[in-house]
Amino acid sequence: KNSNMTQEKISLLESAGFCWKLQKNDIAAKTDSNHDNQLNDSVKKNKYEEKWLRNFKNWASSQQDGSPTESALPTSPLSKNWVQYQRTQYRLRQQNKNSNMTQEKISLLESAGFCWTLRKNDIAAKTDSNHDNQLNDSVKKNKYEEKWLRNFKNWASSQQDGSPTESALPTSPLSKNWVQYQRTQYRLRQQNKNSNMTQHRISLLESAGFCWTLRKNDIAAK
Repeated sequence: KNSNMTQEKISLLESAGFCWKLQKNDIAAKTDSNHDNQLNDSVKKNKYEEKWLRNFKNWASSQQDGSPTESALPTSPLSKNWVQYQRTQYRLRQQNKNSNMTQEKISLLESAGFCWTLRKNDIAAKTDSNHDNQLNDSVKKNKYEEKWLRNFKNWASSQQDGSPTESALPTSPLSKNWVQYQRTQYRLRQQNKNSNMTQHRISLLESAGFCWTLRKNDIAAK
């Protein structure tokens, strides 16, 4: 058959004592190596199983009323993620796909009342949680808007002579940074990029004489 082994190579190898067959010591070493790999795999597997069992016990202990639900879980994302992961692995097993869900795990989970699908109460609790998150986001947004308005009023009050300039701002770095930040956000908006500069803010700033670009006097002062 096709081979790149030449007679010259054979002669060189054999002259250096090369053996064409595996010797007993080589076979023994290979066997030991395979055994070590299997042992390491077994240790890793055992550690994973121990971790899974700990998580199972934590989940089982969180079920208080004999009617396990998603909302009965501890509030930590880690616990909820674990439950979702078990459902995903179970579904993969049902579809004859690669999964680490074993029959032993299924029996343990079901003996503790584990539900493989979300119940109505769980879905309602999840919906309430999403609503709470949206509400929190709204509150954060309103607080951010209030902070922006305070900064705007501070800037507007610093304009004394009707000719707003960079140098007319208070000397604090915070105030100057705020002005520069508004210009950056405006420029991003003009470029159709992600920006928190709204039309309402633009109108407020321009009504107070805000300049979107540095004037010669500002550059000279800078």
